[in-house]
Amino acid sequence: MRIKNWNKFQHFKDRRPPWIKLYRDILDDVDWHELDGDSAKALVAIWLIASEDEKQQGTIPDARTLAFRLRITESKVNQLLTKLSKWLIQDDNDVISSGYQVDLPETETETETETERKTETETKKNAVACPSDVSPDCWEAFITHRKAVKALVTDRVVNTIRNEADKAGISLEDALDEVVARGWKGFKSDWYKPQIRSEQPRKTQHQLNEEATARALGLIPKKDFYDVETTTRFLD
Repeated sequence: MRIKNWNKFQHFKDRRPPWIKLYRDILDDVDWHELDGDSAKALVAIWLIASEDEKQQGTIPDARTLAFRLRITESKVNQLLTKLSKWLIQDDNDVISSGYQVDLPETETETETETERKTETETKKNAVACPSDVSPDCWEAFITHRKAVKALVTDRVVNTIRNEADKAGISLEDALDEVVARGWKGFKSDWYKPQIRSEQPRKTQHQLNEEATARALGLIPKKDFYDVETTTRFLD
Protein backbone atom coordinates (compact mmCIF):
# COMPACT_ATOMS: atom_id res chain seq x y z
CA MET A 1 0.00 0.00 0.00
CA ARG A 2 1.29 3.44 -0.91
CA ILE A 3 0.42 7.08 -0.38
CA LYS A 4 -1.64 8.45 -3.27
CA ASN A 5 0.08 11.14 -5.39
CA TRP A 6 3.38 10.72 -3.50
CA ASN A 7 5.55 11.19 -6.61
CA LYS A 8 3.75 14.38 -7.51
CA PHE A 9 3.87 16.06 -4.12
CA GLN A 10 7.07 14.87 -2.47
CA HIS A 11 10.31 15.47 -4.43
CA PHE A 12 13.60 15.08 -2.59
CA LYS A 13 17.05 14.02 -3.72
CA ASP A 14 17.81 12.39 -0.38
CA ARG A 15 15.61 9.79 1.28
CA ARG A 16 14.23 10.23 4.77
CA PRO A 17 13.88 14.02 4.60
CA PRO A 18 13.55 15.79 7.96
CA TRP A 19 10.15 17.15 6.89
CA ILE A 20 7.40 16.63 4.30
CA LYS A 21 5.24 19.02 2.31
CA LEU A 22 1.70 19.67 3.48
CA TYR A 23 -0.20 21.60 0.83
CA ARG A 24 -2.49 24.39 1.97
CA ASP A 25 -5.24 23.08 -0.36
CA ILE A 26 -6.02 20.64 2.42
CA LEU A 27 -7.78 23.53 4.17
CA ASP A 28 -10.55 23.22 1.55
CA ASP A 29 -10.66 19.41 1.55
CA VAL A 30 -14.04 18.27 2.91
CA ASP A 31 -12.80 14.72 3.54
CA TRP A 32 -9.91 16.06 5.63
CA HIS A 33 -12.21 18.15 7.81
CA GLU A 34 -14.56 15.20 8.33
CA LEU A 35 -11.75 13.10 9.85
CA ASP A 36 -11.76 12.79 13.62
CA GLY A 37 -8.74 14.07 15.50
CA ASP A 38 -7.04 10.69 15.97
CA SER A 39 -7.42 9.77 12.28
CA ALA A 40 -6.07 13.13 11.09
CA LYS A 41 -3.08 12.83 13.43
CA ALA A 42 -2.43 9.27 12.26
CA LEU A 43 -2.57 10.34 8.60
CA VAL A 44 0.16 12.93 9.14
CA ALA A 45 2.25 10.30 10.95
CA ILE A 46 1.74 7.86 8.05
CA TRP A 47 2.91 10.53 5.61
CA LEU A 48 6.08 10.93 7.68
CA ILE A 49 6.63 7.18 7.74
CA ALA A 50 6.10 7.02 3.96
CA SER A 51 8.95 9.53 3.52
CA GLU A 52 11.32 6.82 4.75
CA ASP A 53 10.67 4.64 1.68
CA GLU A 54 14.07 4.05 0.00
CA LYS A 55 12.46 3.90 -3.46
CA GLN A 56 10.76 7.24 -2.80
CA GLN A 57 7.39 5.87 -3.86
CA GLY A 58 5.56 6.66 -0.63
CA THR A 59 5.23 2.98 0.27
CA ILE A 60 4.15 2.31 3.85
CA PRO A 61 5.00 -0.85 5.86
CA ASP A 62 2.65 -3.72 6.65
CA ALA A 63 -0.09 -3.32 9.26
CA ARG A 64 1.93 -5.02 12.03
CA THR A 65 4.92 -2.74 11.52
CA LEU A 66 2.71 0.29 11.10
CA ALA A 67 0.93 -0.55 14.35
CA PHE A 68 4.27 -0.52 16.16
CA ARG A 69 5.36 2.76 14.57
CA LEU A 70 2.07 4.46 15.48
CA ARG A 71 1.99 2.81 18.93
CA ILE A 72 -1.51 1.44 18.40
CA THR A 73 -3.00 -2.02 17.91
CA GLU A 74 -3.01 -3.78 14.56
CA SER A 75 -6.82 -3.87 14.49
CA LYS A 76 -6.82 -0.10 15.02
CA VAL A 77 -4.42 0.27 12.08
CA ASN A 78 -6.79 -1.67 9.84
CA GLN A 79 -9.66 0.60 10.88
CA LEU A 80 -7.53 3.66 10.17
CA LEU A 81 -6.52 2.44 6.71
CA THR A 82 -10.19 2.07 5.84
CA LYS A 83 -10.97 5.61 7.01
CA LEU A 84 -7.94 6.98 5.16
CA SER A 85 -8.58 5.13 1.89
CA LYS A 86 -8.83 8.41 -0.05
CA TRP A 87 -5.14 9.07 0.60
CA LEU A 88 -3.93 5.52 -0.14
CA ILE A 89 -3.57 3.29 -3.20
CA GLN A 90 -2.87 -0.43 -3.51
CA ASP A 91 -1.74 -0.63 -7.13
CA ASP A 92 -0.52 1.57 -9.97
CA ASN A 93 -3.85 1.41 -11.79
CA ASP A 94 -5.84 3.35 -9.22
CA VAL A 95 -6.99 6.78 -10.24
CA ILE A 96 -4.89 9.54 -8.68
CA SER A 97 -6.84 12.25 -6.91
CA SER A 98 -6.49 15.76 -8.33
CA GLY A 99 -7.36 17.50 -5.10
CA TYR A 100 -3.94 19.09 -4.62
CA GLN A 101 -1.78 21.20 -6.87
CA VAL A 102 1.21 19.72 -8.69
CA ASP A 103 4.68 21.22 -8.47
CA LEU A 104 8.09 20.65 -10.04
CA PRO A 105 10.82 18.45 -8.48
CA GLU A 106 12.93 20.24 -5.91
CA THR A 107 15.38 19.67 -3.08
CA GLU A 108 14.66 19.77 0.64
CA THR A 109 15.08 23.55 0.57
CA GLU A 110 11.65 24.44 -0.75
CA THR A 111 11.17 27.56 -2.85
CA GLU A 112 8.01 28.68 -4.57
CA THR A 113 8.41 28.12 -8.32
CA GLU A 114 7.55 30.68 -10.97
CA THR A 115 4.82 28.36 -12.25
CA GLU A 116 3.14 28.28 -8.84
CA ARG A 117 3.25 32.06 -8.58
CA LYS A 118 1.77 32.49 -12.05
CA THR A 119 -0.97 29.95 -11.32
CA GLU A 120 -1.91 31.66 -8.08
CA THR A 121 -1.91 35.09 -9.75
CA GLU A 122 -4.06 33.82 -12.61
CA THR A 123 -6.51 32.24 -10.19
CA LYS A 124 -6.92 35.49 -8.27
CA LYS A 125 -7.31 37.41 -11.53
CA ASN A 126 -10.14 35.17 -12.74
CA ALA A 127 -11.85 34.91 -9.35
CA VAL A 128 -15.49 35.99 -9.25
CA ALA A 129 -16.10 38.79 -6.76
CA CYS A 130 -18.58 38.33 -3.94
CA PRO A 131 -21.99 39.74 -5.04
CA SER A 132 -23.13 42.82 -3.16
CA ASP A 133 -26.27 41.06 -1.90
CA VAL A 134 -24.37 38.09 -0.44
CA SER A 135 -22.54 38.13 2.88
CA PRO A 136 -18.79 37.32 2.88
CA ASP A 137 -19.32 34.28 5.12
CA CYS A 138 -21.96 32.83 2.80
CA TRP A 139 -19.80 33.49 -0.26
CA GLU A 140 -16.71 31.90 1.31
CA ALA A 141 -18.73 28.80 2.23
CA PHE A 142 -20.04 28.59 -1.35
CA ILE A 143 -16.53 28.94 -2.86
CA THR A 144 -15.19 26.23 -0.53
CA HIS A 145 -18.09 23.94 -1.40
CA ARG A 146 -17.56 24.39 -5.15
CA LYS A 147 -13.89 23.48 -4.75
CA ALA A 148 -14.86 20.37 -2.77
CA VAL A 149 -17.20 19.16 -5.54
CA LYS A 150 -14.60 20.11 -8.18
CA ALA A 151 -16.77 22.75 -9.81
CA LEU A 152 -15.73 26.21 -11.02
CA VAL A 153 -17.23 29.47 -9.83
CA THR A 154 -17.98 31.70 -12.83
CA ASP A 155 -20.20 34.69 -13.49
CA ARG A 156 -22.45 32.47 -15.55
CA VAL A 157 -22.88 30.01 -12.68
CA VAL A 158 -23.75 32.79 -10.24
CA ASN A 159 -26.20 34.42 -12.69
CA THR A 160 -27.92 31.09 -13.30
CA ILE A 161 -28.37 30.51 -9.58
CA ARG A 162 -29.65 34.08 -9.18
CA ASN A 163 -32.28 33.57 -11.90
CA GLU A 164 -33.44 30.31 -10.33
CA ALA A 165 -33.53 31.96 -6.89
CA ASP A 166 -35.81 34.67 -8.31
CA LYS A 167 -38.14 31.97 -9.65
CA ALA A 168 -38.21 30.33 -6.21
CA GLY A 169 -38.94 33.69 -4.57
CA ILE A 170 -35.82 33.71 -2.42
CA SER A 171 -32.62 35.76 -2.30
CA LEU A 172 -29.36 34.73 -3.93
CA GLU A 173 -27.80 34.27 -0.49
CA ASP A 174 -30.59 31.90 0.57
CA ALA A 175 -30.08 29.92 -2.63
CA LEU A 176 -26.34 29.66 -2.02
CA ASP A 177 -27.00 28.51 1.55
CA GLU A 178 -29.26 25.77 0.15
CA VAL A 179 -26.56 24.68 -2.32
CA VAL A 180 -23.97 24.33 0.46
CA ALA A 181 -26.31 22.73 3.01
CA ARG A 182 -27.65 20.13 0.57
CA GLY A 183 -24.38 19.44 -1.24
CA TRP A 184 -25.73 20.52 -4.64
CA LYS A 185 -23.54 21.65 -7.52
CA GLY A 186 -26.16 24.11 -8.66
CA PHE A 187 -29.62 25.37 -7.81
CA LYS A 188 -33.01 24.91 -9.47
CA SER A 189 -36.22 26.55 -8.36
CA ASP A 190 -37.96 23.17 -8.71
CA TRP A 191 -35.62 21.70 -6.10
CA TYR A 192 -36.48 24.29 -3.49
CA LYS A 193 -39.36 23.37 -1.21
CA PRO A 194 -39.90 25.92 1.54
CA GLN A 195 -41.09 24.65 4.88
CA ILE A 196 -44.87 24.89 5.04
CA ARG A 197 -46.13 25.73 8.48
CA SER A 198 -49.36 24.25 9.72
CA GLU A 199 -52.28 26.69 9.79
CA GLN A 200 -53.65 25.05 12.93
CA PRO A 201 -52.34 26.89 16.02
CA ARG A 202 -50.50 24.91 18.64
CA LYS A 203 -52.35 24.18 21.87
CA THR A 204 -51.32 26.08 24.94
CA GLN A 205 -50.57 24.26 28.17
CA HIS A 206 -53.79 25.70 29.64
CA GLN A 207 -55.81 24.23 26.78
CA LEU A 208 -54.10 20.86 27.17
CA ASN A 209 -54.92 20.81 30.90
CA GLU A 210 -58.58 21.69 30.26
CA GLU A 211 -58.82 19.03 27.57
CA ALA A 212 -57.36 16.36 29.84
CA THR A 213 -59.84 17.21 32.62
CA ALA A 214 -62.80 17.13 30.22
CA ARG A 215 -61.74 13.77 28.83
CA ALA A 216 -61.29 12.33 32.31
CA LEU A 217 -64.90 13.33 33.15
CA GLY A 218 -66.16 11.88 29.88
CA LEU A 219 -67.39 15.28 28.63
CA ILE A 220 -65.47 15.08 25.34
CA PRO A 221 -64.45 12.08 23.21
CA LYS A 222 -61.00 10.67 23.68
CA LYS A 223 -59.61 12.05 20.42
CA ASP A 224 -56.36 13.83 19.72
CA PHE A 225 -57.83 17.29 19.12
CA TYR A 226 -59.05 20.24 21.18
CA ASP A 227 -62.80 20.72 20.94
CA VAL A 228 -63.23 24.38 21.85
CA GLU A 229 -67.03 24.34 21.80
CA THR A 230 -67.42 21.27 24.04
CA THR A 231 -64.82 22.44 26.51
CA THR A 232 -66.40 25.88 26.67
CA ARG A 233 -69.75 24.32 27.64
CA PHE A 234 -67.94 22.25 30.27
CA LEU A 235 -66.28 25.31 31.77
CA ASP A 236 -69.54 27.25 31.80
